[in-house]
Amino acid sequence: MKKLLIAPLLLFLLVYCCAIPAADSPQDLVRETSDRMIEALRNNRDQLQKNPAQIYDLVNDIVLPHFDFTVMSRWVLGKYWRQATPDQRERFTDEFRTLMVRTYSQALLEYSNEEIVFPPSPPLASDATEATVR
Repeated sequence: MKKLLIAPLLLFLLVYCCAIPAADSPQDLVRETSDRMIEALRNNRDQLQKNPAQIYDLVNDIVLPHFDFTVMSRWVLGKYWRQATPDQRERFTDEFRTLMVRTYSQALLEYSNEEIVFPPSPPLASDATEATVR
């Protein structure tokens, strides 16, 4: 079975850089988002083959609302984030978002019914600020 190469990084970013609703566990959020994206890919396969640019709208609508691109951009730039002006930070964040959308969108166009398996995750402490979803 062909593996979807972007899945591990996408799941990592989704868990570590997203806003998690209080009622949902991190694993539930990743599973629900993955399921919605896969369903959209299956339901729109013909349109996406005719017009691949439509994938950007799906990714923007389904996946990206869970990402905090400002936090991600800070992590990417590290110490250089503090040296950047507010305008440079904003421009970098916008360009980083565009890069991520294009990269993952193109990879998702190659999806061909691979299954994503979610092994059980350990329970979270009530004061947990991080979680790992395998």
